[in-house]
Amino acid sequence: MADESIENRYPRVLVVNGQPFWQGCGTGLTLMNLFKGWPKDRLACLHTSPKARPEPAFCRWQYALSPSNLRFIGRVSQNGSAGVANGTAPIVRSIDDPKADSRYDSPIRSYLRQIKAYVPRQGLKDLDAYRIPPAGLERLDEFKPQVIYTMLASNLVMKLCLDVADRYSAPIVPHFTDDWPTTQYAFSAFRFSLRRTMRRCLTEILARSPRRLVIGDAMAEEYSRRFGGDFEPFVNCVEPELLERPITAPTPREKIRLMYVGALHLDRWRSLRDIGMALMQLRDAGLEAEALVHAPVQFTGEAKRLNIPPVMRFAGVLAASEVVPALRGADVVIHVESFGRSSRIYAKYSVSTKIPQCMASARPILAYGPEELASIRYVRESGSGLAVGHRDQDELKTALRRLIGSRELREQLGAVGHRVACARHNAATERERLRSILDDAAMAARA
Repeated sequence: MADESIENRYPRVLVVNGQPFWQGCGTGLTLMNLFKGWPKDRLACLHTSPKARPEPAFCRWQYALSPSNLRFIGRVSQNGSAGVANGTAPIVRSIDDPKADSRYDSPIRSYLRQIKAYVPRQGLKDLDAYRIPPAGLERLDEFKPQVIYTMLASNLVMKLCLDVADRYSAPIVPHFTDDWPTTQYAFSAFRFSLRRTMRRCLTEILARSPRRLVIGDAMAEEYSRRFGGDFEPFVNCVEPELLERPITAPTPREKIRLMYVGALHLDRWRSLRDIGMALMQLRDAGLEAEALVHAPVQFTGEAKRLNIPPVMRFAGVLAASEVVPALRGADVVIHVESFGRSSRIYAKYSVSTKIPQCMASARPILAYGPEELASIRYVRESGSGLAVGHRDQDELKTALRRLIGSRELREQLGAVGHRVACARHNAATERERLRSILDDAAMAARA
């Protein structure tokens, strides 16, 4: 009876994505957060990151397609090696591998190597499409997906979604977490062809999507205007037990402690350095505070630039489970966005997955980044922190001075953020909402 209930409540979901369920990147962690608790035998993943190390116990199987599975490039360069299930791909010589012996090049292989010396690899690869090998098709046929969930973000993944959807008459539920349709392939040598294909594939996917998810309210409004139809906001969520913990004051210390936890790509480290320089100027004026920066290991190079003694320092890497407890140990938590032009366009409608965690910490948020970005607006409009929307040292120092100087303000903003996290980002509520959305999509296809 219990099995029948699970079967009725949880459709068989195939996640088709650039990344699998794993802890090595933000996308993988977000997937794990969203689908935690989903019955393992009703969840599978087809992805395009053969070097990733998927969590083997998270779902029924995770199958990686490698460049050798590309229909043209794979056939010419690697003789069509198989995909990889629940692991990493075998080492194969690609057409531009310097260790490959050029004496045995075919004319086509040699020509492709010359092209790839001038063309960004991702752009060239995305002109192609994947062919799922027999072992992968066997797994898919046995699984029989009822609905496809995907974050899209590339032509290769979109074409893969459409191929799988055609084979199993399955609906597609896309989840847009960044405004990649605006920026993708903009600098590729093949941008006209790639973007034309992107628009065609995206139009076809949206036509097959009974439900469509986006990362926040701003993107829902913009995408409804841009593409037509309804888009539902679905932001990252926080475990209920973290939200239910009693709110306690930070440990008293000589200096007010600020903390940043997150990636440093898209030049976010520059915004953090602005904060460090502002703290140094405030220190010279007699106001003591320190900022600790936690970032993934791949950003240690950028992190070294943030050692500004005695006001800012890199404090190491945190596991996902350590983030909210660490933030609760701070007096103020930091969220930054880049002021670079391309980053502003890419992130304009995105709400950072870290903001719900910042809110759950019950600490005030200092948000620093372009005022038009959805993440900065969300902090300001929710009342969970102070937002500095211009690259202005005086404005930044004013916000820092207010947060450092007033315990009452910190407690007030932190309490508001915690209430917002409980109301909008409770994982138990949001996972049930995701289950309902995917179940509705599967039922609509069967009707």
